[in-house]
Amino acid sequence: MTSNYPLDISTRFTVEMRDAIRTPRGNDAIHGLVINPQTGDVTNDALAGYLSSIKKDQILELAYCDIIDNKIQQLLLGYTEFQNRFAEISNTLRNIENTLNEVHQRQDGIIELLGYVTVPEWQKKEEVEKGDDMGMVNPSAESLGLRVEYIILQADPRYENEEVVNIEPPPGSLVRKGSTVKVTINLEG
Repeated sequence: MTSNYPLDISTRFTVEMRDAIRTPRGNDAIHGLVINPQTGDVTNDALAGYLSSIKKDQILELAYCDIIDNKIQQLLLGYTEFQNRFAEISNTLRNIENTLNEVHQRQDGIIELLGYVTVPEWQKKEEVEKGDDMGMVNPSAESLGLRVEYIILQADPRYENEEVVNIEPPPGSLVRKGSTVKVTINLEG
């Protein structure tokens, strides 16, 4: 069995198309490119045979291009499906994030309703007293209804001046409003 690849795979350029191209036979003794000995010109039969061979090669080349084109189309379809699936997953993740934010807000509301607050992760003494720049991430102790007991480290070279070294109970803990939080800070001088 002879292989007709890629003509047997291509949907646009087939074995039948190639075989439909006829090679003219004026004289069985003529093979290949024959020059007329009297004029030095290429004979019509030889030229027609050569052109037929070129046409058959073109059909073969176009069949390869057709296969490549089909593979590219399959890849593009796969990529489009991937993009669509990725968009679905992204939307699902956004919905989950929104739901978690709503749950977190409700949880914060319930905690506040019960008279509890979350101990912030203050970085500097100024944050303990005034909150962060916007008062959103790390509100001040006063705005949370907490009392602060400072424990002072004197000029510890590992820390900056007024840097918070430790918080008890630790940041993230729930405590009742009015509770005392111990904040260890470093002071220079």
